[in-house]
Amino acid sequence: MKIGKQRLAVAAAVALVSAVAVVVPAGAAQAGGSCSSLSGCSRVENVDNLPITARRNWTCSSGSTGTASTSCVSGGTLTIYQNGKTPSNEDWDVVQVDGGWCYKIRFINWYGKDWTVRYDRRGLGNTYVKVENGSRAIVQDQSLSSCP
Repeated sequence: MKIGKQRLAVAAAVALVSAVAVVVPAGAAQAGGSCSSLSGCSRVENVDNLPITARRNWTCSSGSTGTASTSCVSGGTLTIYQNGKTPSNEDWDVVQVDGGWCYKIRFINWYGKDWTVRYDRRGLGNTYVKVENGSRAIVQDQSLSSCP
């Protein structure tokens, strides 16, 4: 009888941890190289045929997924080639939109919101786009001559 109660307690604990992992919101981008299963990781993907750059840290205390800034970035860089993405166990908070280019980026937040934004930097310098924990940024297209 005692073993049955222990199994029930373990099953209840596992169910609770699983429920918390699903329910806890992701929140702001997490600076640093790692993230937890509770908060989720920021993820950058590239489906365009040209390479893109992911940056490690969003440094401003404001903004949400899709917010752009010319200065809220620090840390390492990662070049992502066609059909590539940042490692699933690492936190990459920023998509770099190169100066002179127009990027089309699709965002999917942890709660399912799905939208697309065009960042036109033709004639301007780089800008950096925030990706919150648990959210994905998918670069779909980029061009020097037009805004795809």
